[in-house]
Amino acid sequence: MYKHKLVDFVIHFMEEIDKEISEMKLAANARARICSEEFLKRVSIMCYCIHFIVINSILSEYSVFFHLVTQRLLCCFTFVRQKVL
Repeated sequence: MYKHKLVDFVIHFMEEIDKEISEMKLAANARARICSEEFLKRVSIMCYCIHFIVINSILSEYSVFFHLVTQRLLCCFTFVRQKVL
């Protein structure tokens, strides 16, 4: 009689421990999911900002370059036009 009660108690105890461990795993996974989502949001925002800065710097360098080239071409054309006329 006592043997069956002891076995039932041990089985019930193990089931409760297993249930608590499963709940802790689910809670840890939920926290990890939230942390990884926040991390990826911040990384994607940071990558977007870096991309924006790089593109703007490239465009500004090209715009300065094109401005210098067009000024040089205008000077050449005006010089040629003055010689022709």
